[in-house]
Amino acid sequence: MDKDIKVALIGGFVTLLVAIISLIHPSDPNHLKSEENNSEPFVLSWGFDKGLEDWDRTGTAPSWKNNGLEGAVQWHGEWANSIGIVVMDACNEDSAGIEKRIFIPNNMKSLVANAAKYEQDGGIRFTIIDSSGPHLLGEAILRGREKRTFSYDISKWSGMNVVVQVKAFGYGDNNTTNCQEGSQACCGEYVGLDRIELVQ
Repeated sequence: MDKDIKVALIGGFVTLLVAIISLIHPSDPNHLKSEENNSEPFVLSWGFDKGLEDWDRTGTAPSWKNNGLEGAVQWHGEWANSIGIVVMDACNEDSAGIEKRIFIPNNMKSLVANAAKYEQDGGIRFTIIDSSGPHLLGEAILRGREKRTFSYDISKWSGMNVVVQVKAFGYGDNNTTNCQEGSQACCGEYVGLDRIELVQ
């Protein structure tokens, strides 16, 4: 067989082999598959740099929001000295927030989140919802221009599909200033979620 033909055949075989291997073992880490359904990719970190990143709005919008949850949960490119952040209206006790169904891999132990406040006071609450119902991970009141990192143990949900829910809530301690009379409970009580991730 002619030498050039042999080289061409070998080159074509190598190209085909590389293509097959890349299909079996993709190099892109974003192609990591859920162990549960083995078809949908899961993401372990959300920085909200360009939007809600497939998280759904949830909860209750204040009655004066004529655009409902679209107005109560908004993405901002910059807010409270944070770049890319989801800002939730914290006026009501059952207020607005975001949620997402997530498969928690076996090696993930903690949920870590960064929250920010611009002014006044307002609460943020972290909940996991599984087949038995909601489970409160924790909640806190943020005041003034405060940033805080939260970390919660999620190891008991390893290998499970759950809904992770983050909601703002209102009233705090009513430590508000420069507010219109009668509006102290709802004045400036927006809370921002800057990042959320699952970590080992």
